[in-house]
Amino acid sequence: MRLIKKIFFIVIFLFLLFNLNLVYAQGSYKLNMEVNELEGKDEIVVEIKFKEASEKILGMQGEITYDKDILELEEIKSGKEAWNVTAFNKENGIFMIEINDDEFFNQDKYFGAEDKVLDAIFKIKKRENTEVKISGVKVVNSQFETTNIDEENININFENNSFSPTILLVFGLIIVILVLTIIILKKKNNKNRQ
Repeated sequence: MRLIKKIFFIVIFLFLLFNLNLVYAQGSYKLNMEVNELEGKDEIVVEIKFKEASEKILGMQGEITYDKDILELEEIKSGKEAWNVTAFNKENGIFMIEINDDEFFNQDKYFGAEDKVLDAIFKIKKRENTEVKISGVKVVNSQFETTNIDEENININFENNSFSPTILLVFGLIIVILVLTIIILKKKNNKNRQ
């Protein structure tokens, strides 16, 4: 019975998502993106949230694009426990996220304004300025209406970051060597004076 329910939900969801004889909703939805660098790792997390949502959301699909010479998309995580990333292709960045079957009738678990939709985790290949974009986004609201959302992008500027740990280590070693050299020279001068 549970399997039938799940298959039924996925068929309805895919039907709505892929625009088979659908009327598009006139709802208003906007996304917002923020980026955070993970301390001690060569990874960043791009957090995608709804900035505006006129209706609660029960499913979403889209594509995350980026410079593959600079970043590598490793993982996409759902922003809520009641949601699953049901499809994700690392190579082309296409994803689909939907509410769990157990929470389908609990509208408190649907996405709304200010809710975090997902985290996209990237490995940093090169520390060069780049851009991450989410496009081709479609959402299915609680009325089973599909809406296209405008693309959103975020610029990632590695050059404005503070000194890297390697630079700080080298700088620290240079200071230690200079201090030791000064101490040794002072001791030699004191011996020569005596």
